Amino acid sequence: MPVLVSDIPVYHEVAGEGGIFFSLDDPAALCARVREVAAWPPEQRAAQAARVIVWTWEQGAKDILNAFLN
Repeated sequence: MPVLVSDIPVYHEVAGEGGIFFSLDDPAALCARVREVAAWPPEQRAAQAARVIVWTWEQGAKDILNAFLN
């Protein structure tokens, strides 16, 4: 499923190009985005969801270790 997230920097970092962003200051924006995604065909929803990079705890630990060592 696509990822709908608030339009704040941390979610841009986490969801990247796969996120579907909405403004926290505009509740109607969230409703509009939900309606938009609900109208997409399943293939489009799957393609958008596939754009989100899913990190594991293992990868996160390796990244932290590499940051300390370099």
